[in-house]
Amino acid sequence: MSYGVSFLIDGKPHKGQFEKRVEMVDTEKNQALVRIIQSAFPAIEEWVEFYALLYVSDTQEFCKGLLESGWSNRMEKVQVPAGEFMACRHEKNFSGYVIWYSSEVPFGFVKEQIVASDGEIIDEQVLEAFGRYTHLK
Repeated sequence: MSYGVSFLIDGKPHKGQFEKRVEMVDTEKNQALVRIIQSAFPAIEEWVEFYALLYVSDTQEFCKGLLESGWSNRMEKVQVPAGEFMACRHEKNFSGYVIWYSSEVPFGFVKEQIVASDGEIIDEQVLEAFGRYTHLK
């Protein structure tokens, strides 16, 4: 999966990309070898437990299960470069932090934002592409 990233540094907008791929799976150890490629950094490979991959099998059930104190959840459609998805909007109350999850994409992650009190997006990550073969441009 490829993600586009935009963020502010000293008030100036910057953009980048990163790609997250499962390279190998070890079902006996319940682990996967995950490779993360970032546009400005060397690639990272790490074995992680399956639970850390955040597999979302049912978006509505996942949304109902997110019962953390100080967070609100709701189902909504979200549009990103990879398409439109029915997603669970998971928002930290009064913080400006919002993340969208959907069972329609691997790893469940569709979009993440940090929004300032004046409405300006400070940091954003969005799903640009996913599938068996995705590459950074």
